[in-house]
Amino acid sequence: MRPQPHRLKWPLTPTQVEGLDEMLEELFKAVRKLSVGVPAMGLPTGLASLGRMGPPGSDGEEGQEGPPGPPGINGTIGVNGVPGAQGPAGLGFPGMDGQDGSDSIVPGPRGNDGGSGATGAQGPAGLGFPGLDGEDGQDGWPGPPGAAGSGGGGASGALVLVEQHTASNSAQLDFTTAITSTYDDYMVEFVSIILATDDAGVKLLCSTDGGASYDTSAIYDSVFQYVSTNNSFGSAGTTSQTFMDLSGNSDNAATGGMNGFVRFAGPLSTTRYKSFHGHLNYAHDTVGWIFVMRGCLYRNTSAVNALRFIPGSGNIASGTIRIYGFAK
Repeated sequence: MRPQPHRLKWPLTPTQVEGLDEMLEELFKAVRKLSVGVPAMGLPTGLASLGRMGPPGSDGEEGQEGPPGPPGINGTIGVNGVPGAQGPAGLGFPGMDGQDGSDSIVPGPRGNDGGSGATGAQGPAGLGFPGLDGEDGQDGWPGPPGAAGSGGGGASGALVLVEQHTASNSAQLDFTTAITSTYDDYMVEFVSIILATDDAGVKLLCSTDGGASYDTSAIYDSVFQYVSTNNSFGSAGTTSQTFMDLSGNSDNAATGGMNGFVRFAGPLSTTRYKSFHGHLNYAHDTVGWIFVMRGCLYRNTSAVNALRFIPGSGNIASGTIRIYGFAK
């Protein structure tokens, strides 16, 4: 029996076939080189007369093909080819919507606010209870009495318009018919009086002869107290002037204008001086918009039956002056 390493198993592997060919070739080479006599090799006598081995014969016929060997090892994967052009779009029908995914744990950023929707219909009235009345505010400055309708008389204390004049670059406005025995108490109303000359101011003169002349004697006295929009305030008094000073230095800007009222009583008295008092407001060149409370005195006991309003200089550019009588 051959040693274990040279035992062969069927079917032979390629390596075993190659090894068998090499072994037979070596064996034939050894036989050819053998130069010792057959007897010396201990061969039978009948074989001693054999000569040397001749050259190898021609190849015999090919044997039958053996069974196929095992599959070889797979080769390496080749390089991917260039992708082909995209084929035409398929005509398949769209698939059904998939199920909604679960909500994310982290909320996404807030989107922009949408536009305001249309105003909805008004809801039904609430059933709340009315709140308590608030506290009364402080009393404001007293305003002038309201005017009564023009024409004959009216109830006691009612205002009756007795005379009015509108300026149009006028040197003066004279009131000669307003003061009569019909009324004891009067009010003069100033509406947007603008002077042609800046800082001229509105002045008043009294007449005791129905407007034939106006007194310019130094027997007019005045006092006033004011407050302005620049937070300034003050007061002063003047005696023995030749006119009754009503507005002081008023600005003649078109956006200004003097407004207010002056009251006087008992102008036909022949025993008492004639007093005037009122509230006026107007633009001032240095302290802004000014509010003035003013009192004036005409130191004459003669009956006053006409009034003249003049500017300190220049003319009265525009505005209206009205005189009302308080019905008895």
